[in-house]
Amino acid sequence: MHHETITIACPSTGTSASIVPTRGMNCIEFSTVFGGDLVDVVDAEDGFLSGQTRSTRSGIPILFPFPNRIEDGKYSWEGKDYTLPIQPGRKHGMHGFCFDTPWRVIEKTQSSLTAEFQLSADAPDQLKNWPADCLIRLTYEVTHHKLISKFHIENPDKKPLPWGLGTHAYFKVPLTDFSASNNCLVQLPVAKQYVHVNEIPTGESSHTELIDRLVEGEYFDTLKLDDLFSMTPPPAGQLYETRLVDEKAGIEMVQRYSQEFEFQVMFTPEGRNCICMEPYTCMSNAINMKLPPKETGWQVLEPGQSKDLYIELEVQKVVV
Repeated sequence: MHHETITIACPSTGTSASIVPTRGMNCIEFSTVFGGDLVDVVDAEDGFLSGQTRSTRSGIPILFPFPNRIEDGKYSWEGKDYTLPIQPGRKHGMHGFCFDTPWRVIEKTQSSLTAEFQLSADAPDQLKNWPADCLIRLTYEVTHHKLISKFHIENPDKKPLPWGLGTHAYFKVPLTDFSASNNCLVQLPVAKQYVHVNEIPTGESSHTELIDRLVEGEYFDTLKLDDLFSMTPPPAGQLYETRLVDEKAGIEMVQRYSQEFEFQVMFTPEGRNCICMEPYTCMSNAINMKLPPKETGWQVLEPGQSKDLYIELEVQKVVV
């Protein structure tokens, strides 16, 4: 099956994004013209549109109603045991139910696209694997040198909905053709790094030497990451900010997001010049963690309740 893209654009700035609703509402391209140069931000593997590559290895996969892993694909909720399907080559339940499933397009304009996924309607075979039905609506919008993502999460069921949300964006390094990966810095306000055993966080965390390097800014070519971090909260009313700085080009890609995204996974795929900077509302395996929800980020929506969240990517001049 060949998947079609839908392109949205802001003609006045040369900014555009290509989105694949039939493969998880994945944004596989976001580019803009900045200072006369093309800046191509998002990395995608060849073969994504033909379905030949794993959907969570390209673009911006949407991870819902849980991001990352659930240990051994097993968990209990309100006295009932659940077992998730395990993807080939994996040890654990991974990344929710909507990252590789067709979403339904609701509205399209020149500069925006809205689609939604509801578990009972779009992946009914998975409804038995989650405690309640769930709905996520996503609007992508391009404006100036930005890609804006607006998430609306809703509980359409008569039972409480446990949930977490994450994105798994792959960002190109460098951001321009005339720069190099060793000219690029990664910077983010991480607070603690979590200990993992068998790819699952134990709940233990500490302030490591890597934390200081990432807060100050660390060069991409020195990093080898597949790690979970907690974030240092921004001031009230402000957004988190993480940065990929292309020093030679004099530009940076800034990812900003709602304060509900209290955790960050950082991943450097082997053999690729890209980095994943993944904001999560909860830690990996949160539904199984023997910790208070305020420490794991795990949330519950009562019937009829909803939640709105926000992520934006912006290309801008490096601020010295």
